[in-house]
Amino acid sequence: MPIADRQVSPEPSKPFGFRMPLAPADYLDRSPLLTDEERRDITSLLQLTPPHYLEFDRLVKQLSRVTQPLLDVLALFHEWRPKSRAVRQGFLTYVLKQVLQTNTLYWGWSQATWGAVIDALPKRRDKAAHRQTRSTPHYVLLYVAAYLFSETGPSPSRRGLPAHLMAEILFGSAVVQQVIDRVLQAREAKGYTENPKGKRAFVFVLIFTLLLNRNPSLEALTPTTFDTLSGTEIGKRERGRVEQRRASADDFRDPSRRATEAFRREAPQAALSGWRGSGCASAVGGLAPRFLATDANL
Repeated sequence: MPIADRQVSPEPSKPFGFRMPLAPADYLDRSPLLTDEERRDITSLLQLTPPHYLEFDRLVKQLSRVTQPLLDVLALFHEWRPKSRAVRQGFLTYVLKQVLQTNTLYWGWSQATWGAVIDALPKRRDKAAHRQTRSTPHYVLLYVAAYLFSETGPSPSRRGLPAHLMAEILFGSAVVQQVIDRVLQAREAKGYTENPKGKRAFVFVLIFTLLLNRNPSLEALTPTTFDTLSGTEIGKRERGRVEQRRASADDFRDPSRRATEAFRREAPQAALSGWRGSGCASAVGGLAPRFLATDANL
């Protein structure tokens, strides 16, 4: 089933459970240590020019422990954007160059290392706008790989965080849009209004929260989610508003099953509805990417 049409299927034991399309546990050998043979093969692969695609393919297969997870991320991306101009050889060679430089497979990269790898990605020149742009498929691919392989929350680098694009790839475009519509409609019903910039900022924080929780379901949000959010750079910059939202969520806490179900059903909307657009705009200033929804160049 195309990822854009995939629906969230709860696990029987977890009413709001969700499994990522790729997970580290899918790969048996995740040792971050490179063997001498892997180092030699990576070195040989990086020396190849585009015309030598047959030898490139041979080495990619030979390095399957190293390359298969990256190929799976690329396949996930292409499932979401079939006509993308993302080039397999370019993506693989960039990541493998970083692997060789760090002498560590990406399974062992820290969040800081992933950020440095993303920031080092050359920017693409937008001739029409006469400026450099970060909106390259490799930029999004690296963020998705970092998110899936490190099992940490999304961490903005100096070049912004493509939160909306990541969520569409990981959760499905239709699912993400349904969540956005549901929350915005609830906010409008409560009388919240904001300008387009404020709404984009609010949507960014909403999607960022879902990514932190690794689940596209609003009902899956818990007090722990907001604790985690408070520890992020965005949360720290808006600590006052996050604490106010935590207080709103506390109103639903109760040992009884009925109160627990009420919290699951109502707390996410109650908490999210309090984030005013202007506050979100200041929270993500310098962090939110310019292409929050889609980018025709990807």
